[in-house]
Amino acid sequence: MEFSPQFGFFISNSLVLGAKVPLKRETESVGTQKEIVTYAAIGPFLRYYPLRQGNVMPYLQGMFGPGHVRKSKSWDKEIISYGMLAYEIDLGMAFFANEYISFDLVLGYAYTRYNRRTSFDHEQLDVFFTRGLGIKLGLTALL
Repeated sequence: MEFSPQFGFFISNSLVLGAKVPLKRETESVGTQKEIVTYAAIGPFLRYYPLRQGNVMPYLQGMFGPGHVRKSKSWDKEIISYGMLAYEIDLGMAFFANEYISFDLVLGYAYTRYNRRTSFDHEQLDVFFTRGLGIKLGLTALL
């Protein structure tokens, strides 16, 4: 399950500044064993509407921020906890229902860097990355 609320306000006629809080929880089960991974981040975003006319408006948005990951396993007492740094670049179309609410269709690129330390060996640091393209649907409220 993934949920990424974002809140913003217009700082000019075509520019929105706000905060985004990406939250994600993954559960994988094999038989009676279960692994749960929880991700949380927060960061500012900036959205630019190059054409601000009518109810359908294209936009470009960027987000950057720190986060945290927690991984637990039902068969092991070890909890793995580590930091992350994420950024996203989105190209979207906003379909405005009124002046403040839009339904968004987005093509986005996301990149995340993880810095992992296990609860057994705090001296060892593992660094790994994920990145990818995705299509998202969203609902945005702007002030």
